[in-house]
Amino acid sequence: MKSSIKLLIVLFLPLCALLGCFDNIPHYQNSDYLSSDPDLVEDHLIKPKPSWDEFRYYDRVITFLNNSWNTSAYLYPIPILGNGSLENPYFIKDCDIPFNPVKIYKEYILFEIDIGSNHIIFENCEFSTTCEYVYGIVIKNPKPDHQIIIKNCTFSNFIWRDPIYMINIQNGTLENCFLLNSYHITLSLCSNIKVAGNSFYHTISHGLYLYRNNNTHVTNNTFRTVGYSGVALVYPSYNNIIANNYFQYCVMSIALGGYKIRDLLWGKPASPWRYYAPVNTTIRNNIIEYTLSTGIGIPYSNSTTIIQNTILYSGFEGIALGECRESIIQSNYVKGSGTHGIFLQECNYTQIQLNEVDNNAQNGVYVNDSSYTSVLSNTITNSGLYGLRVQSSRKSIIKQNSFSNNNIGNVRGVVGAFYMNNTSTAIAAAWMGGFYIIFGFTTLGIIRKLKKEKKHLSWKRKVHSLRNPDLL
Repeated sequence: MKSSIKLLIVLFLPLCALLGCFDNIPHYQNSDYLSSDPDLVEDHLIKPKPSWDEFRYYDRVITFLNNSWNTSAYLYPIPILGNGSLENPYFIKDCDIPFNPVKIYKEYILFEIDIGSNHIIFENCEFSTTCEYVYGIVIKNPKPDHQIIIKNCTFSNFIWRDPIYMINIQNGTLENCFLLNSYHITLSLCSNIKVAGNSFYHTISHGLYLYRNNNTHVTNNTFRTVGYSGVALVYPSYNNIIANNYFQYCVMSIALGGYKIRDLLWGKPASPWRYYAPVNTTIRNNIIEYTLSTGIGIPYSNSTTIIQNTILYSGFEGIALGECRESIIQSNYVKGSGTHGIFLQECNYTQIQLNEVDNNAQNGVYVNDSSYTSVLSNTITNSGLYGLRVQSSRKSIIKQNSFSNNNIGNVRGVVGAFYMNNTSTAIAAAWMGGFYIIFGFTTLGIIRKLKKEKKHLSWKRKVHSLRNPDLL
């Protein structure tokens, strides 16, 4: 009897597989959200977001539900002006709002606002608490014609919960606020949000956490001594701008990230990787100093532009990209990084151009396992190892760069690349895939197509040292 059952199982399972009976079973292989390389990005960049069901365990202190304010649970009077219309919005201003509950380990929401179609403004308010598990302002469930403005407010000592948590807000402004000794501000599923002129000091987690946001402009903010990333932008997010901000002493200053996933069938890949990551992000004209790990770290993104930033003295890379497509790294000044100035890992169609890369501990620019990379018109000096290192990459273009005073050599591993008109301080000649390259002190590289060499000269790679060879 047992042998008959085993035979039936052996015959039945393959038949089910052929008929597609298991096709709808959810079975995925994912990337654990982020690259496993700790030098590229922090493991805690992406965190699970709480569902609104989880908020049911929190005690509400001040609520706005069903177009009605309820402040009875709060001991101090709070004047609330206006009627919520566009012409006469609800106005909460010039208030000192301390929250010091007796049960300090209980969980609370200080303001819960079901905004609907109303317009609400917080101005010149000071929020503080002695309880570590308090959300400050939680705003949710909007309709299309709403607006929330929070400006000139101070939030202090919101240790383990967000002082501001917005979800699905379509029009909002967070302006000239001061965040001290608190958790991060979260904008989740929001669009058309302006975050400008705020100061984030000594935050426990990130400074600003953007989860699947679109058209959010983060400008002219200061992030100083931030526990994780100054600005973290994660999951599919579109058309966001991070510009003119100042970062100092962050673990990572700017982090973009997502994850990749693919189907498995019988333990083997059954589909290509599907990427869920930010798209069309602009990072422009930021000043980034003394980052503990990476100045700008981006695993998984599409069409990111990093332009005119100043990145000084990062602990690891100044700029690091992993598995990104169609990125532009242009006109940045990167100095004093603990490893590489600019680092690419498994990236495609990347343009690195017009950057000044100086005094980085290892390589000025390091391109690893990437395709279709253009390194154009950069100035790369005083690197601890090589000015430019290209490894396991294909179809690279290296043109009109200036290299000088790089410790071991100016260039390494550019075999098979299109290499033209680069200025170097060393003198060497190299045979590279049918091209013969001569470059020397203040001498532009000259490329001549040669006929096939004799058999003893390898077509793949042959280096002739004239003096102090750079190309190894």
